[in-house]
Amino acid sequence: MQSMAADLPHASSEETQRLEQMLRENEERYLLVSEAVAEGIYDWNIEQNTLFVSSRLMGIFGFEGTGLTAEDWYKRVHPDDFDGYRLALRDCFKRQLVRLHCHYRIKAADGDYRWVDDHGMPIRNESGRTIRLVGAVSDVTAEKEQARQGEILFQQFNAVLDTIDYGVLFMGPELRGKIINRAFRKMWGISDQFIQDTQPSMADLINYNRYNDIYNVPEASFDDYVAKRVEVVRSGTAFEGELRLRDGRIIHYQIQVLPDGGRLLTYFDITELKRNEETAREARDAAEIALDELRTAQDRLVQAQKLASLGQLTAGIAHEIKNPLNFVNNFSALSRELIDELRDALKPVALDDKKREELVELTDMLKGNLEKVVQHGKRADSIVKNMLLHSREGSDERRPVDVNSLVAEGLNLAYHSARAENQEFKIRLEQNFDPAAGQVDLFPQEITRVLLNLISNGFYAAMKRKAEMKDGFEPTLAAATKDRGHRVEITIRDNGSGIPPGVKEKMFHPFFTTKPPGEGTGLGLSLSYDIVVKQHGGSIEVDGEFTEFKVILPRMAATSKAGADK
Repeated sequence: MQSMAADLPHASSEETQRLEQMLRENEERYLLVSEAVAEGIYDWNIEQNTLFVSSRLMGIFGFEGTGLTAEDWYKRVHPDDFDGYRLALRDCFKRQLVRLHCHYRIKAADGDYRWVDDHGMPIRNESGRTIRLVGAVSDVTAEKEQARQGEILFQQFNAVLDTIDYGVLFMGPELRGKIINRAFRKMWGISDQFIQDTQPSMADLINYNRYNDIYNVPEASFDDYVAKRVEVVRSGTAFEGELRLRDGRIIHYQIQVLPDGGRLLTYFDITELKRNEETAREARDAAEIALDELRTAQDRLVQAQKLASLGQLTAGIAHEIKNPLNFVNNFSALSRELIDELRDALKPVALDDKKREELVELTDMLKGNLEKVVQHGKRADSIVKNMLLHSREGSDERRPVDVNSLVAEGLNLAYHSARAENQEFKIRLEQNFDPAAGQVDLFPQEITRVLLNLISNGFYAAMKRKAEMKDGFEPTLAAATKDRGHRVEITIRDNGSGIPPGVKEKMFHPFFTTKPPGEGTGLGLSLSYDIVVKQHGGSIEVDGEFTEFKVILPRMAATSKAGADK
């Protein structure tokens, strides 16, 4: 303040004292304001590289002492947030931003990181250069945690909705699809991509099947039909109704108005229940109760029963394919021989050179086509044989089997099964079979089931990681065998994301799975463990950065209970 008095040579002594008193009062007001507000106040003099922070700011983070330096503040910014914070400062200093506003984490005195909301106002000199930054920070850790918990609950809610067997459609205040569960999409044959791309309105959902002829509505009056359905949703009143579709299905649906102005629509297929009015009333009661049970998990045993029946279905299909396939293979080979006989028969026939050249070209092409038919017919025959092997019910026959051949067949069957489900499926297969692995006394059908389960899980993990990493990652699965004297080791290894330690402890428990609802039963590894350990007296080990299963089998069966374990 003495320097200010020196800068005012014409000011009287009384004027100087008055100015000094005003400065002291302004300083007191500034300090009182900085302590009264909930936020912490800072004043960064960039030219002098000094930082003033209010005691409130010090208290928020538990800091002690008289203050912080700019360097101290920089060092306490979380490493993951530092670049974003630095870029925000740069844009503010370069006048690309009118003021600073960003969220980042600061390490408090106790070592924990806390989220802050930073608002700063730059002060610039006559040339426009930023010389000071004055602002306030507030602790928003609790708000951030609430938002994170809200996202977790939202994901859990979606997962629960996908386990129930009736259609659920949540619409936001703008009356567009917000949450649409798996049962709804299946009921109306609507693709996931369509929902992601459009966030559909009720009109979009109905028009999706406009030309599939499922609504039993003439094309001339379809627009009126859509308008009436949309108006029922838009009216803002609770509603119940039925839809009778051309394929005979009867869909009972309910509309409820949500507090935020959105809608909740539920769809129940009551076709069978409608055949008996008494049963239909029970179904409506059950549907109302079901609204309070959205978090109930789907019964995993239903999925297990579906898997059990899949083997019988596969065997039936394979048998039906095998007979016509044999005709294709046999007559293709016979036709190839007949072409040679045709050539011999035409040799004495008088033909000019051009005609004979055309005849030779045609017969060569026909013979080549038949060779391709034979080649792919044999490949199809091999696939059918593997399907029959996989679908064959377990047998009490325990016999010596070549391990390398068994693993190769399992790998081939699993790969073609995956390709049949998804034409875009592509993975690099590595095989390293020990010639000394030899034969093992085992139940081949049961060990094949184990191999198919481990290989399929490996395919799933590798392809899931590819979807996460996108370009630059090649999914790979390696299968190997190794002679270990009186035992043989089979290794299945993928380059997926691996298995967390906590999961390893529970992965062989029945019904435990890490796959999304509907994609896994939790029985595969449990059954594999029983087959290898209890039935064959072997062991399963899991280790490695990536998922690597080692199945270790004794070469000779224990003489006590081969069939009993079965």
